[in-house]
Amino acid sequence: MALHFANFSDFNEFIERGIAHEFDSDLENTVFIVDGYSRFSAEEEKFISCFNSKVERFIIGTFAEQTNIQDEDSVYANALEMMNRFSSKYAAKRNQLDKKRCK
Repeated sequence: MALHFANFSDFNEFIERGIAHEFDSDLENTVFIVDGYSRFSAEEEKFISCFNSKVERFIIGTFAEQTNIQDEDSVYANALEMMNRFSSKYAAKRNQLDKKRCK
């Protein structure tokens, strides 16, 4: 019964193996892409923190529309907050797409 309520997951075990450098040689020329998220759980942020420095390039794609950013309850505001936080934490570059070029 105790295992049923244990505080671990296969994903966390994978992260711990990454922290222990188990995959370093396999990941050194890898590009990792996460697309479509505007917020991450603590466990997911732990993954990003661990593997960001192990891969060639770590890309997180999200969407925030300029007109909806002012609304605090908007998913776009969450995306902007995440981009700002990650930009400072990981020295990440933000690329903004020109809406006219995307049509």
